[in-house]
Amino acid sequence: MSQYVCTLTPEQISLIRDIVDLAKIVIPSIITLLAVYFTYRFANRQAHYRKLLEFKEKQITSFYSPMIGCLKSIRAHSELRSDLSKGAGTAWDNICKNAPHPFLEHEERFAPFKKLIEYDNINFREEIWLIPPKRTWTRAGHRF
Repeated sequence: MSQYVCTLTPEQISLIRDIVDLAKIVIPSIITLLAVYFTYRFANRQAHYRKLLEFKEKQITSFYSPMIGCLKSIRAHSELRSDLSKGAGTAWDNICKNAPHPFLEHEERFAPFKKLIEYDNINFREEIWLIPPKRTWTRAGHRF
């Protein structure tokens, strides 16, 4: 059994004590450096994510919000156009039912409806499709 027992010399014991003392200093330092490194990585990732989020928010408010506003405006104009068309159709049906046959005053009675159709076509072409409203396509007070 004595062949398995290892005896250490005083120099070896001193060396082991020095290594343990050095480890007491180095290990906390390494742990601190690792903590600093991971904190830096986390903060850097957070900053990148925040910049990406700010970009998406700016993109939504600067581009998509005016587009949605324009689409809502088009939809509102289309619904109004549809309602006016249905009302005019109903009114014209009533005029045709109450008119004597043959309907000789056709052009006179149709004149207001013709003006409504012309106005609606001009309004639809110019205001909605060709000339967007100033309030929807502005950026920092300047038109695109």
